[in-house]
Amino acid sequence: MKRNKLLALLNDELRPPHVRYRLVVVQLLVTLLPYSVAPRLRTILYRFAGVRIGPGSVIMGKLRMWGGDQLTIGRNSTVNTPCSICLDGPITMGDGVLIGHDAIITTGFHEIGPHGARGGRVQPRPIVIGDGVWTGAGVTIVAGVTIGAGAVIGAGAVVTKDIPPDSVAVGVPAKVVRELPLTKPD
Repeated sequence: MKRNKLLALLNDELRPPHVRYRLVVVQLLVTLLPYSVAPRLRTILYRFAGVRIGPGSVIMGKLRMWGGDQLTIGRNSTVNTPCSICLDGPITMGDGVLIGHDAIITTGFHEIGPHGARGGRVQPRPIVIGDGVWTGAGVTIVAGVTIGAGAVIGAGAVVTKDIPPDSVAVGVPAKVVRELPLTKPD
């Protein structure tokens, strides 16, 4: 009897869309690779798991990902780890993005519930990180935010509102402290 209950519980827990089987396998394999060793192999494995990753982009360690929506990373981007990514909604990173280590990127937003359960229903909101964005170490990006192309987010910042292109934002919550010049590479 206990065995049947256990099998029924496992069947419920492992039924899609809750579990992305390829991602589970990839997470196990990636765990075996030391940080910064074989970043191209790690990137190929994440592609196999369904993450859309453009050419020239690398994942430097194990991503902590959950949720059923899509993660898209453009060309020539680097995601340092550890990095926690909530895919309750879609996340789109442009080309040439650099994500610093210990980043948290979360598309899950909870409604405020009643007195007995304030963490109400999840309302997913997409995140867009524009081309050329650089986020420092320990940055948190919350649901529904767009970071404009060429922006820089200072280490430890918490991005709760849209950040305009070519600006520097720092602090908790992140505030724009200056604009950056538009320059072309030499």
